[in-house]
Amino acid sequence: MDKKKISSKKENRKKIEQKIEVALIELKVALGDKEFNARVEKAAKIFGKGFKIKTETPKAIITKPKPVVSKVKVATPVKKAAVKKTVKKPIQKK
Repeated sequence: MDKKKISSKKENRKKIEQKIEVALIELKVALGDKEFNARVEKAAKIFGKGFKIKTETPKAIITKPKPVVSKVKVATPVKKAAVKKTVKKPIQKK
């Protein structure tokens, strides 16, 4: 496996400083070396605040929990038998 190099905040800040120095060479002449370097360091610190350090973590095998299958049967509703109503016939008098 190819291991990635873990970069720290300081290394990231130095990379940003180098890129700013290359981009703003004209200001270095106008401000002077000492003043220019101080401002570049401050700018790199501000730019570097938003970066998160990436660390190499081993890939963990994520297993999904298996759904629990219940062995208990669900009671089905029992239909009541149809009840026949018997109507008494009125007794006739003679």
